Amino acid sequence: ASIRKATRDMAAGKFTPIHVPRAHDEITNLIVSFNHMGEALKQKQDELLQSKKMASIGTFSSGIAHEINNPLNNISLSADTLLEEFDSMDEEEIKEILGDIMTQTERASKIVRNLLDFSRARATEMEPLHIDEVLQKTTKLIANELRIHKVALETKIADGLPVVHGDFQKLQQVFLNLIINAKQAIGEYGRIFIEARLTDNDTIRVDLSDTGPGIDQEHLEQIFDPFFTTKEAGKGTGLGLSIVYGIVKKHGGYIEVASKVGEGTTFSVYLPVYHGNESKEQTEA
Repeated sequence: ASIRKATRDMAAGKFTPIHVPRAHDEITNLIVSFNHMGEALKQKQDELLQSKKMASIGTFSSGIAHEINNPLNNISLSADTLLEEFDSMDEEEIKEILGDIMTQTERASKIVRNLLDFSRARATEMEPLHIDEVLQKTTKLIANELRIHKVALETKIADGLPVVHGDFQKLQQVFLNLIINAKQAIGEYGRIFIEARLTDNDTIRVDLSDTGPGIDQEHLEQIFDPFFTTKEAGKGTGLGLSIVYGIVKKHGGYIEVASKVGEGTTFSVYLPVYHGNESKEQTEA
């Protein structure tokens, strides 16, 4: 029974090692082999997630470069003003310019911290999370990249949403992947709209809609399959959405897609509301 349950759990994307009995027989050897296989799969999945995360950073690196460049330019101008006019300035003017430099330094530092927080590889940490904070930090990472490509980003987050139980980085990767996909579908000039609200069945629903070309109905059923992609050869591995699907499923949720050619696409992520220990036990079961 324990082997049957562990096999079902692994198929659902969750792995818990089976207790190894002391007896030395074929069943024990099978359990040991199963545990080794599960650990190896988990490690490879973590490596895949990290590689996709680093690939995501490459996608919006130009936007980050522009974003960091702005405060650096302001610091340079302020420092140049101090060097040229220091002798003619009074103490208040000097303090004001130094204050501006400190503000711009903190601004650049915050951009780098956000990027490091996202890129850092670490063990899964399930904790109560506010979905609005996850969305806010995610959109900050890619906002400038969207501006460069003339893609407007609008959000509508309901007030007072209850918490979900999840891993901040992994949920951030879910929404970042969906935003990047939307941006790539749109190309130049378009709109991405994100809405989060509480549903009647005790889940938080996050809709991410774009004004891209849409997806053919024949492709929708395969959209979350590993290695399936509608992009040209060499422009996509087809792993992004399958990873998104897997992360959402591990959080006890599910994801849907609706699309119409010529009108755009909407991905809907559903995550269960967290009710303390009871919900945690269900998530880890």
